[in-house]
Amino acid sequence: MFNQNIVSPGFTKDGFTISSTGVDIIVGIEAIKARIIFSDTLFMLTLPMSMFYNNTEGLCGTFTNNRSDDCLFQNGTYASDCSQVASSWNVNNVTDTLCSLNPALLPTEETPTISTCIATNLCDIIISTVFDPCHENVPPDTYFQMCMNTACQTNNENNLCSILELYANQCQLQGKCVDWRHSTDNKCAYKCPLEMDYQACGPSEQPTCYSKLPVTNNKFFTEGCFCKAGTMLFNYYSNICVPTCPCIGPDGMPKMPGSSWTTGCHDCVCEMNSVTVECKPVLCTPPVIPSCTRPGYTLVEVKDPQQPCCPKSECQCNRSLCQNTTTACPLGFQLTVPDAKGECCVINECKPMNVCVENGTIYLPNQVIPSLLPDVCAECTCTSDTDPVSMINAVACLSKECVMMCQEGFNYTVQEGQCCGTCVQVACIMTVENETILIQPGETWHMPGNNCSSYSCQTTEGHIVLTNVHTPCTVLSQSDCGTGYRYTIEAGDCCGKCEMLTCIVTLDNNSTHVLQPGDVWSPADNPCVTHECTHNFNTVSLDSKVKLCVINCGQGYKYKEITGECCGECIKVACSLDMDNMTKILQPGDTFIPPNNACIKYVCSQAYELVAEKTSCPEFNAADCKEGTINMTADGCCMTCEMEAVQKNCSLYSMSTEIQSGGCISAVPVDLTYCAGTCSSSFMYSLVTNMMETTCTCCIALRSAIKEINLMCPDGSSISSSYTYVEECGCSVPSCQDIINNGENSQAPPPPP
Repeated sequence: MFNQNIVSPGFTKDGFTISSTGVDIIVGIEAIKARIIFSDTLFMLTLPMSMFYNNTEGLCGTFTNNRSDDCLFQNGTYASDCSQVASSWNVNNVTDTLCSLNPALLPTEETPTISTCIATNLCDIIISTVFDPCHENVPPDTYFQMCMNTACQTNNENNLCSILELYANQCQLQGKCVDWRHSTDNKCAYKCPLEMDYQACGPSEQPTCYSKLPVTNNKFFTEGCFCKAGTMLFNYYSNICVPTCPCIGPDGMPKMPGSSWTTGCHDCVCEMNSVTVECKPVLCTPPVIPSCTRPGYTLVEVKDPQQPCCPKSECQCNRSLCQNTTTACPLGFQLTVPDAKGECCVINECKPMNVCVENGTIYLPNQVIPSLLPDVCAECTCTSDTDPVSMINAVACLSKECVMMCQEGFNYTVQEGQCCGTCVQVACIMTVENETILIQPGETWHMPGNNCSSYSCQTTEGHIVLTNVHTPCTVLSQSDCGTGYRYTIEAGDCCGKCEMLTCIVTLDNNSTHVLQPGDVWSPADNPCVTHECTHNFNTVSLDSKVKLCVINCGQGYKYKEITGECCGECIKVACSLDMDNMTKILQPGDTFIPPNNACIKYVCSQAYELVAEKTSCPEFNAADCKEGTINMTADGCCMTCEMEAVQKNCSLYSMSTEIQSGGCISAVPVDLTYCAGTCSSSFMYSLVTNMMETTCTCCIALRSAIKEINLMCPDGSSISSSYTYVEECGCSVPSCQDIINNGENSQAPPPPP
């Protein structure tokens, strides 16, 4: 294509030349000294460095002989792999399918082992003696490696031939032409027409009989199909070789000397001696000129199908030359064409139609013509009589008589601009037993003795509409009422109703239970449902309620159903102890000592009662202790030490503490009293009894009382409890062991050391 026009090799214009050898198409651009070679599988662009140094981008790089900046994307960034660059320079043209990309076969990162690749003998040609003349000018290693990579990735030998062709073209650019195709065992052979021979080092501009290419001393070689010795190429696009140059026919093909042909109404011949084309106009027989004397006919020159180069004359009709010809008729008339075969000009006629015409409108006979006279009561119609002046149907006008009588429910109404009024309905009309009933708009009328049917008269969008409203009854008699109901109907009502006398409860098994007004009943199998029959304002009604039970019990409790009752109860199944941010659950027999208070021990009894056992520490004064002997008791509750030898007499002491039992606790601290101190004791020989005698007195409660106290429980209730209050202490004569036993039974707090 050159400027959107298809051209053939041998073309030259405006510094552009196009030539071909059959294998390659070569395009030359003189202004920029460019040379482009196209073949089936590759193209090659040659540019002068003097004009394009550092002045290119795309697939050719920057033309600086520096490979480091050649792999450049269209956005200006460099690619790590040059194989990625080509697709970024693709021309985006949705109408051009020639530039669509197929997945490329890229070289592997590691060079594959040659022994595993096919067709390596083709690649070996690159480094063989065939290309020896070129090896020094164009190093073969890159092309050989490219060939081997391709051979290892594809089974197509054509791809390998393309790489050899590429290397051969590079050699040609360096002035080294190599005939390599004959060394490929016909795998890369190029087939030429019978009259042509393949040449690997032929001229890039092949001479033709009528070549338009300028004769130059072209140093480039090219491979292709060339005419055999002693013949010359006729032109670039015919591939015809001729021993001598013949004439050129009108189709661009050769015409041998002595041949003749007709083209463009000329008889042409290729002269034998001069081998030039001579053409003369085709000789025509003098035409016969007819005489065109009939109206409308004129002489016209036309082509003769038998002799296209020799025109003839004939008479043809031209109606624009006809005179006094009617082509249109007035309204109410019809154009008629008489039968005039063989004539060009025909005199048409206008015949009247069976119609009337008024104000540009056609009316048929008996059709009313509106607003013809100022009198609104005048009515004009189209007649079938012919008007002697207009020659079409005449119009007749008569005065119209108005009927003013209207039936019942209608009023005669005249509107402005009309001759006669109309009867306008103003009420709904009913006929009942030959009697006319008028129902005014907005009123309702009942049929006598039928309260279930009524008639309503309404105005809808300017129209009077009578609507029959029938009330259907669902209860017609006592048989329609169930058990416990009575059928009643009020005077003037359409439908009766079933009044409830008793309440009927329908159970899940479809059985019923009758309740009298005032009765309250719950089914034995569902005590959570309560049915109550009430009587208010002469109306009996059934009220059914469902009781909801709380079945989520707190920790330490379990929900237990009670036979015959709707709701069960939460029963204790463990002891629970509420502490900060948690609840401790204890099973019967379990004990728990809070980690922050070792003086309290909680015990869960078999009755799920939580008993708090609090250890009361005796008064402790570190000053009374021997130095270095202060320690905690084994349970970690009290301080203890080895006392100095200081005697304290038996005395009454008290301490303030809380009493707990079963999870309940005293509202305020309670003063507990106890006895503590020393009493005299001895073990000595009696002269009277002549034996060792023991004197032992202990500090015990001489007088005490039982006091009552209320303990508050977590659920808000309270329980009564008691404790022993010591009122007097003293040294007792009985044995110490007896007193100790009494002290354990009374659960008195231990004395301080």
